[in-house]
Amino acid sequence: MHKDYKSITISFRPNANHLYEFLRKKDNKSAYILKLIEKDMEGEDNPTLKQTIKAIILEILSENDIILNEINKVTNEENLTDYDIGIINEYF
Repeated sequence: MHKDYKSITISFRPNANHLYEFLRKKDNKSAYILKLIEKDMEGEDNPTLKQTIKAIILEILSENDIILNEINKVTNEENLTDYDIGIINEYF
């Protein structure tokens, strides 16, 4: 191993054997783990999660025959709090 490289050892408990087997099948385990860590640090999952939640909400609305033409901004017409309005505007 190159002298500037850092090394770490991980252990898998018996109930995580499926994770061990999954990782064992990867050609370059170090690169795979480093990629996961970088992705987690960058927060790349959050936009995907937001898109997934929005798609699910729109699907549920559609299944219940609720048609949305275009939602620009929510106003305080139905006694919504500023927090409620912010959440709605963030996701739509």
